[in-house]
Amino acid sequence: MISKPCLTARFECNLKIAEEGLANNYGANVGSTLLEYYGDDIKNLAKAYPAAGSDARMSGCSLPVVINSGSGTRV
Repeated sequence: MISKPCLTARFECNLKIAEEGLANNYGANVGSTLLEYYGDDIKNLAKAYPAAGSDARMSGCSLPVVINSGSGTRV
């Protein structure tokens, strides 16, 4: 079982890069485009934040990201 402080740290880390992706021009700007055209209801936020974080990370943002699963390859 993962402790609450550990989950909080992961959440804060990923939220930071998502906010960076929304605030700046990274990649295809998928997150900010979703918010601009479809609004900020909870369903759209659930798509926009991960998309913004992904755009930022894939476009060279050096903020760290915490992943919860790998490629599926088992060694």
